[in-house]
This record gives sequence, C-alpha cells and structure tokens, in this order.
Amino acid sequence: SVQLENFFAAVQDLSNNPSSIPERQALLGEANALTRQIQEVDNALESLNSRINDQLQGLQLEVNSLAEALATINSEIEAAQARGGGQPPNDLLDTRDRLLKELSEYTGVVSSFQDGGIVNVTVGSGQILVVGPVHQSISLSPGIYDPLSLDLNVRTQDGSRIPITDTLTGGRMYGLLRFREEVLEPTRQELGLLAVGITETFNAQHELGLDLNGAAGGSFFTAVAPTVAEASTNRGAATATATISDASALQPADYRLQWTGATWELTNTSTGDTQNAADGAFNVDGLAIAVGGGVPELGDSFLVRPYFRAASAMDVALSRASDVAASAPLVSSESVSNKGSALVDGPTNTTMIGIPLATDITLTYRDNAAGFGPGFEVIGGPGGVILFDPTTESAGKAFTFENFGNASFTVSGTPEDGDTFTISN
Repeated sequence: SVQLENFFAAVQDLSNNPSSIPERQALLGEANALTRQIQEVDNALESLNSRINDQLQGLQLEVNSLAEALATINSEIEAAQARGGGQPPNDLLDTRDRLLKELSEYTGVVSSFQDGGIVNVTVGSGQILVVGPVHQSISLSPGIYDPLSLDLNVRTQDGSRIPITDTLTGGRMYGLLRFREEVLEPTRQELGLLAVGITETFNAQHELGLDLNGAAGGSFFTAVAPTVAEASTNRGAATATATISDASALQPADYRLQWTGATWELTNTSTGDTQNAADGAFNVDGLAIAVGGGVPELGDSFLVRPYFRAASAMDVALSRASDVAASAPLVSSESVSNKGSALVDGPTNTTMIGIPLATDITLTYRDNAAGFGPGFEVIGGPGGVILFDPTTESAGKAFTFENFGNASFTVSGTPEDGDTFTISN
C-alpha cells in the first residue's frame, strides 16, 4: 500500500506540473518500484509453492516406506500365526499399530483388518495402498494444468496412476494441498488481479492523452494477457483463448472450460457456477473466452487463469520521460469579448476517435439558436445546435460530442447572446 501511495503521489505531482521532466522521471521511477515490489511478492509466493512441492516429495517417500513396511509386517504376521498355531504375535501387532499411526500423520487412511491382524489400507476415495503382503506407492506428477504444482497419485501394480489430490483426507499431505488450494493460490490470484487491474485501467487512461511530443499515449505498463492452460490429457485439436473485455468486472477466479460432447461447459472454480455454449464463446466477469482450432474430444478441457502469476509479468512499458502522456488532447477556451457568466468545464475524451480535430469546434450562444430556443450553434465537429436554457440549467448541463473523442463537457452559468467558446486541439 505504501508503494501504491508513492506511485499515485507521483501521478499527482506530474498532474500539477505536466511538462516537467523531473516529475516525469519521478513517476517512471515510482512505477518501476511498484512493479518490482509486486514481482517480488509474487516470487515469494512462488517460493512457497516450491517449498510445498519439496515437502510433498519428502512426505511421499515416507508414506511409501511405511506402506512397504506394513506390507512386510502383514507377511510376518501371517507367517507367525502359521507357526504359533493361531496365537496372536503381539510384538508384530504392536509394530503394525505404530506404523499405521505414523502413516496417518502423513496422509488420511482407512484401515480394515483381516482375521489374525493383517491390515489393509486405502487412501483418497478408496484407492488401495496396502492389501495383505502387497503394497502400492504414492507418486507425484506435474499438475494437469500447471506443471509447477504437483499432483498426488496412487501408482498401481500395472504402472497406471490414479489421481488422489482432490480426494485425500487428513495428515500433513492434506494440509499442504489445502494450504496451496485455499490460501496460496487465492493470494496469488488477488495479487495478479491487482496487477492486471492497475495495468488495464492505467493504460486505458494513458492512451487517451498526449505525450510531450504531441503523440497519442501508448501503454504505460506492459499488457498482461490471461493464461489459458490446456489439460495434459487432451486428445482433440481444439484451442482456447481469453482476453480482457472489462477490467472493472474482473474477479479473482479460475474458469474450467470442458467439452461435454455436445457443448462447452464453463465453470467458475471458486463458486462452482456453470454456463454452456455450443461454440465455446463466453463473456464472463470481464473476460472474453473463445474456442478455435480443430475438433475436440469428449472430456478435453482448458483452465482459464486470468491473474494467476500475472503479478510476475507486470512491468513498465515506457523508458523515456517524454513518452508519458500527461496532456489532455482537447482544451476549451472562451472569447475575451464574452459578456455573460457562462463557463465550459472540460472537455474530457473517452476515446481517440476523431482526435486530433480537423478544425476547431466553436460554440456560439443564441437566445433562439436556429429557431429551436436558447442554446449554442455549433460550427465544426458535429455541427448543429445544442440546447441550453440558463434560466433552468445554469447549475450545469453536460454534453458529449460522439466521434470526436466522445468528448464530454459541462456548460454552467448564464451566457449572453453572441458569447463564444472554442474546443480545440
């Protein structure tokens, strides 16, 4: 927050002295400091993600070692019972219980016992980890959408992998996965949303101004494009893209896009809300999502991640102080011969369409403008008449000239017949 305050204080300083090179340089300096800090925070969060991966790898080894030990104990219990005529091998049973307790500290398990004390262990939604003298192993694999976030699987005897990331319960592994899902990733989304929001809104305003050389402003910050991750399991040829259509509507969420065989289904992974479109075209939460390429296959999916890791990509696009667009492209003035008290506030443009103006736009007040009543005869720009009755509208009336920057201005006060105002470049 301190760096944001410093940045916008520099914006205000430049607004007070827009042609000053030192103020322009100071603004660029604060902008670079802001993007560096946002990048550093995101890098710190990425380091946390790496630490989670490291810990999962260590816990995976512990779980597999314990599963193997339990399978071995099962064999020894069975053999001891055969030798002892059915007498319980208490020492081995105590070891079994200790191993089960240790295993449950790493991951949630469900255990069941056979006659004689042999234990079977399942994890996730019932995937077998130990059955009698046979054990399977926990493996790690790159995430289906994000290779930097590892997923957990049960590797079966035939070498196939059954995902258990979303079905694991309890233990340190579960805690790490829930921290990643419920704390770390949402935090990175919020930070990315901040980076994208600043970038989009500040760029949009900057592009409406003129730089020190009179050229239209470009992007102040480097644009951050939404990421669309293709599932590693996709078999079809479809592709998906996403663009930002309305920065003010953005939400810190991911969106899963999946082909159901007849339609594309889009799911907000935070709220669970879904919508469908046969052509895969969606406009949701300020995002325009589209599907192209070839034919999809059933179950093909994409994960639209508008802001995740976006903070690390935020940067300042400008390098020269003269490129800062601190000048409004249009200005209003009044004739020195005006006799009334009218004022024109603005204009403020919302596009660069029709800018620069081909000619000045002149507003001349008439008590009966072109026979329509009190208002201004407009020469240049859109031409015609704009009505303004000072007896009822002297507090201020807003006007917009479309196709001339969508320039908006407000007339207030009481003009006299023949008073003139000019809107010029």
